[in-house]
Amino acid sequence: MKNKWKRVLVAAIPLAIIVGEISYSNYVRLHTFKLLGNERVKSEQIRPALGKVKVNSTVDTNVIFTDIETEETYEIGYITSGVSEAIQLECGKWYMVEGAGDLTIRPVTVRSIDLSGCENEKGQAYFNAKVLEVNKEYVDVRCTETFNSGISVDEEFSVAKDVVLANGAPELKIDDNIRVVFNGDVMESYPLQIGTIYAIYLLDENGEEIPNN
Repeated sequence: MKNKWKRVLVAAIPLAIIVGEISYSNYVRLHTFKLLGNERVKSEQIRPALGKVKVNSTVDTNVIFTDIETEETYEIGYITSGVSEAIQLECGKWYMVEGAGDLTIRPVTVRSIDLSGCENEKGQAYFNAKVLEVNKEYVDVRCTETFNSGISVDEEFSVAKDVVLANGAPELKIDDNIRVVFNGDVMESYPLQIGTIYAIYLLDENGEEIPNN
């Protein structure tokens, strides 16, 4: 009996490692963003998801992160185009980002700011979309109707399934038509990211919301 359990344990450990690696890879993918634009000071702020942040750029540059509360700066002295460099930042804090070229940063969350450095405040918005792929923590979608969201039709991006609505998100399948209700924040990053998600609803054949039970 002991040998049997030992064999089961030996077989289970590699599987657990593989599952963990897949989950981590998906998490990093969902929290990888490209800060675009010719301006050296980017129009987004970042918040580290795990502490250590990796950065690469389309051009050779240094990258400076400024804590928006303390104004303390942290710098990656030099990045060669296409080569990633890492820096340790504090989780839960927001940082301004300064660097040349298009910066790809991971794993982080992102929010857009206006030129005065204030976070953009918007009301509730929504859009309709078709589900392209379903994962544990998020779904890949293609926008089919923009409504007041500011998201272009045919834009493809990921939507987290962690919603504010107490009933949570419905069970989703590929090709489902859904409506996503969120706080109106759309980040100008690649891939596109939206702000707080209030609810996700399935749509019936007439395009009407199906209540989440």
